[in-house]
Amino acid sequence: MRPNRQVHFSSTNTLYTFITQTPEATPLLTAKRPLVNDSPKVTKAPREKSRVYAAKENHDFQRHSRRLSLDSQLDQHRSTFLHFLLAPSSDPHIIYDVSLPPETLACRYPSSLLAEPATSPAVPVLVIESPNCPWPITVIPSSSPSPLLLAYGAVVTVWDVLSAIHDALRPPVTLEEYHALPSLEATQRVNLAYSKRCKRIQGLEARMEEGLRGVRRVDFLGDATRFMGLATHTSAGHVWKLVVSA
Repeated sequence: MRPNRQVHFSSTNTLYTFITQTPEATPLLTAKRPLVNDSPKVTKAPREKSRVYAAKENHDFQRHSRRLSLDSQLDQHRSTFLHFLLAPSSDPHIIYDVSLPPETLACRYPSSLLAEPATSPAVPVLVIESPNCPWPITVIPSSSPSPLLLAYGAVVTVWDVLSAIHDALRPPVTLEEYHALPSLEATQRVNLAYSKRCKRIQGLEARMEEGLRGVRRVDFLGDATRFMGLATHTSAGHVWKLVVSA
C-alpha cells in the first residue's frame, strides 16, 4: 500500500529563472593593431642586423677617411726638388731677360741641361705665380701639349719653364686689367717699363709698331725682368714663385 503523498506549498512566492550565460566575444587580434607588423619576433632580428651593418659601414668609412687623410699628409711632406739651373740665386746660372725670347738667354752650363726635367721627381705640369702679375703661368711639356700624351709620361723641362714664362708675359693687357692697378705709383711704374721696352727695339718702324700694341703683361714687372730663379710657394705642391730683379 503506497503511502499518502502530500504536496506542500511555500508560504512565499519565489520566482526562479534559468539564465543561459553566453561567453563574452573575444576581439580579433588585429582589430586595433597598426598596419605595420611590429611583433618583436618578426622585427627584432632585422633591426639587430641593420644596426650591425650600419656599425660595420661606419667603421669602414672611418678607416677609409683616415687612409685618405694619411695619404694627403704624405703627399704634402713629399719633397719636390727644383733643377739647379732654376734654383733662386743672387748669381743665377741662367742669364735671361724674361721680356725677350728665351733664345736670347745665356747659360753657364751646357745647353743640353735645358732639356732635363725641371723638377725631381719630374712633373707633367707646374704653376708659376708672381706678386706683380695677377696671371698664373701654367707650364706643360712643349713637346706634347696634348692631355692624352701627358698621361704617357711627358714632363716639364727647364726649357719649358723659361719658354712658358716668356709666352705668358707677352699678351697685351686689357683696359680693365690696366685700370685695376692698385695705385698711381704702380701705374707709373708700368708706363715707364712699357716706354723703356719699346725704346730697346731696333728699327724705327718696328719700335713704332710695338708701341701701338700697347702695354703687355711683362710691363707689370716694371724694371724687374731679370730672371733670378723660382722659389717655393707657400700654398703647396707644384706651385712656384717667380723671382726677378732689375
